[in-house]
Amino acid sequence: ARPWPEGLKLVRIALPEASVPRQIGIVWSRSTVRIRLVTVFLEESRAAMKVLND
Repeated sequence: ARPWPEGLKLVRIALPEASVPRQIGIVWSRSTVRIRLVTVFLEESRAAMKVLND
Protein backbone atom coordinates (compact mmCIF):
# COMPACT_ATOMS: atom_id res chain seq x y z
CA ALA A 1 0.00 0.00 0.00
CA ARG A 2 1.16 3.49 -0.78
CA PRO A 3 1.68 5.95 2.07
CA TRP A 4 -0.78 8.45 0.57
CA PRO A 5 -4.55 8.36 0.03
CA GLU A 6 -5.99 6.80 -3.12
CA GLY A 7 -6.98 9.19 -5.88
CA LEU A 8 -4.00 11.52 -5.57
CA LYS A 9 -1.92 11.87 -8.72
CA LEU A 10 1.63 12.00 -7.38
CA VAL A 11 4.91 11.49 -9.18
CA ARG A 12 8.10 10.29 -7.52
CA ILE A 13 11.10 12.46 -8.27
CA ALA A 14 14.56 11.07 -7.59
CA LEU A 15 16.71 13.05 -5.20
CA PRO A 16 20.07 14.32 -6.40
CA GLU A 17 23.01 12.08 -5.61
CA ALA A 18 24.71 14.49 -3.24
CA SER A 19 22.47 15.63 -0.42
CA VAL A 20 23.02 17.03 3.02
CA PRO A 21 22.21 14.48 5.73
CA ARG A 22 19.51 15.45 8.18
CA GLN A 23 20.78 16.39 11.61
CA ILE A 24 18.62 16.06 14.68
CA GLY A 25 19.31 17.50 18.09
CA ILE A 26 17.83 17.14 21.54
CA VAL A 27 17.46 19.71 24.32
CA TRP A 28 16.46 18.87 27.87
CA SER A 29 16.56 20.33 31.33
CA ARG A 30 19.27 18.78 33.50
CA SER A 31 17.00 19.10 36.51
CA THR A 32 14.13 17.14 34.96
CA VAL A 33 12.65 14.25 36.91
CA ARG A 34 12.93 12.27 33.67
CA ILE A 35 16.72 12.55 33.38
CA ARG A 36 17.08 8.76 33.44
CA LEU A 37 14.73 8.47 30.45
CA VAL A 38 16.70 11.15 28.59
CA THR A 39 19.98 9.37 29.36
CA VAL A 40 18.68 6.03 28.08
CA PHE A 41 17.32 7.73 24.96
CA LEU A 42 20.74 9.27 24.26
CA GLU A 43 22.56 5.97 24.84
CA GLU A 44 20.22 4.07 22.53
CA SER A 45 20.47 6.79 19.88
CA ARG A 46 24.25 6.67 19.95
CA ALA A 47 24.22 2.86 19.73
CA ALA A 48 21.86 2.96 16.74
CA MET A 49 24.03 5.52 14.94
CA LYS A 50 27.12 3.42 15.59
CA VAL A 51 25.43 0.38 14.01
CA LEU A 52 24.43 2.45 10.98
CA ASN A 53 27.92 3.87 10.53
CA ASP A 54 29.81 0.56 10.90
